[in-house]
Amino acid sequence: MAERPTRTETIVKLLSNGKPRTVAELSGELGLRNLDSLLSNMWQRGYVLASKKVLVYKPIKENGSWRWSRSKQRWYTVSSETRVVKQVTYETWDKRQGKVIGRKENLIFATYGGASDTSTRESIDTKILDTLEESDVALFAEEIAKKDKCGKGKNGICPSTTS
Repeated sequence: MAERPTRTETIVKLLSNGKPRTVAELSGELGLRNLDSLLSNMWQRGYVLASKKVLVYKPIKENGSWRWSRSKQRWYTVSSETRVVKQVTYETWDKRQGKVIGRKENLIFATYGGASDTSTRESIDTKILDTLEESDVALFAEEIAKKDKCGKGKNGICPSTTS
């Protein structure tokens, strides 16, 4: 009697064709539920690679009125390399055009250890708090920036620098 494949084996087999998929896409294609924690564990153990989270907005009509559905999506794929770039396509709301559009984006897929989900914003906030705690007097924003050797970067936030 042939053994039934495990959920992990089923997911790896589906992802091995190279097309990145979200948890919702995998659930729909496999008919399995509650894959969030399983995929997270598979990512931590090195079975799959994952992208950064992408924020997706969609308007949804509910009980005669519209509301926003905002979700964070992460794509998963299988590769023999520890870091790959793949193109994903998803739908999101474009406020300039006033409609839902399909967006293509190249995302970096990495192992759990190689992923950088810690945001730059958190490290900047920590730097600012450390500077304020070390100071005996209150400081203005410009003074904090000088002490941290931090100015406005290209995205309007401080670039990570070592003091």
